[in-house]
Amino acid sequence: MRGLLFPAVLCAASVAFAEEPPPTPPPVPPSPTWRYERGRIEKDGVVTIFYQVARGKGQLIQPFLQKFLTPKGAIQVSPPSPPPAPGQSSIELNLMMISDVKENIELIEKVLNILDRPVDQVQIEAQIIEKSIEDDLEIGAEFGITQEPKHSGDELFKAGTAIFNPDSYLASLKPGADPFQGLSATLFNENIQWGLIDFKLRTLVRKGKATILSSPYITVNNGETATIIAGDEVPYLESLVFNPGVAPISTVRFKQAAVKLTVTPNVISQNFIDIDIKPEVTTVSGTATIQGTQTPIFSTRTAETHVTVRDGQQIVIGGLVRTVDLETRRGIPLLADIPIIGYLFGSTRSDQIKTEILFILRPRTRKPEAIEELIVPK
Repeated sequence: MRGLLFPAVLCAASVAFAEEPPPTPPPVPPSPTWRYERGRIEKDGVVTIFYQVARGKGQLIQPFLQKFLTPKGAIQVSPPSPPPAPGQSSIELNLMMISDVKENIELIEKVLNILDRPVDQVQIEAQIIEKSIEDDLEIGAEFGITQEPKHSGDELFKAGTAIFNPDSYLASLKPGADPFQGLSATLFNENIQWGLIDFKLRTLVRKGKATILSSPYITVNNGETATIIAGDEVPYLESLVFNPGVAPISTVRFKQAAVKLTVTPNVISQNFIDIDIKPEVTTVSGTATIQGTQTPIFSTRTAETHVTVRDGQQIVIGGLVRTVDLETRRGIPLLADIPIIGYLFGSTRSDQIKTEILFILRPRTRKPEAIEELIVPK
C-alpha cells in the first residue's frame, strides 16, 4: 500500500504546479507630474501662482504684466466687489492667478514685487488763520525789502522784491497819486520766509489780532485727495407750504458755514511734491427776509492753485478777504431812544471790518517704512 500511495502524491503535486499563472494587467499610462505648494501649483512644466494684490491694483497691473508672459502664460484678476448696501462693508478679494512656464515664472514674480509696492504717503501739516486787516493798517510801518538771489541750484524760489507805488505815505498825498498800499512779498527764500511768517503770526495771535481757526494734521496716499473741514452746519428754511385746514409744511436744509481745504499731492521725485490746493471759506454774512422768513446769506471765498514745492517746504495762500459792515449806535439812555429827536442825544458810527484767511501748509513725504513712526511717534 505504501508503494502505491507515493506515486499518487507525486502525481497530484505535478498537477498542482502545472496550473497557468493569472493574466498580467495592462500597463497604466503615467500620470502627469504635478506639485502643490501654498499659493503655487506646478503641472506639466507650467506653474500657476496666486498673488494677493495690495490696494486693489490688479486691474492696473494686468496690462503691463501681460507683456512679460510667454505664449503659454495667462493672467486672471478677480473682479471688483459690487458696491455695498447701506450700513454694510465690502471686502475686496484682490487676487491674481498667473500661469506660465517654470523658467519664466520667476521673472513674473520679480516684476510683481516691483509693481505692487506700497505707495508713498504725504503728511499735510496745516494752519488756517483769520486775521484782521484794519489793525495792520492802523499801526503799520513803511519799509522795503530787496533780497539778492542765491545761485545754489537747489532753491525753488530765488528772490522777492515788492514795493508798491507810491513807496511812502507822503507821496500818496500828492494830487493824482495812488493811495499808499504798503508792502507785500510773495516770492521768497524758504529759510528766511519760515522764520518771518512764524514770528509775525505768533505776534498777531498774542495781541488778539488773529485767530487760529484750525491746525489739522492729515496723511493721504500719493495721488489721492484729502479734505479738511472746520465749521458748522447752518439750518435754513428751503420751502414753506400752506394748505387749508392743516399746519404749514416746512422743509429745512443745512449748509456748511466752514473753512474747507482740499489737497491732492503727487510725489514727483525724492525731494519735490506736486500739489493741487483748493481752499474755500463759507460764512454767514447776513440775513434776508423772504416771504416773512429770515434766511441766511452765505458768502463764499475760494481759490485754486497747482504748485511744485520742496519736501517739507511751507506754502502760504492768502487774499481771501471778507468785509462786514457794522453800525454802532451810542447815546444818552432813554433820551437817545425817543423817535426823531433821539438823534440829537446820540451818535451813529459805521465801520467796515475786513478779515483775511491765511492757509499755511507744509507737505512732508512719508515712505512706507516711516508709517509706523507716523502712527506711534517716538
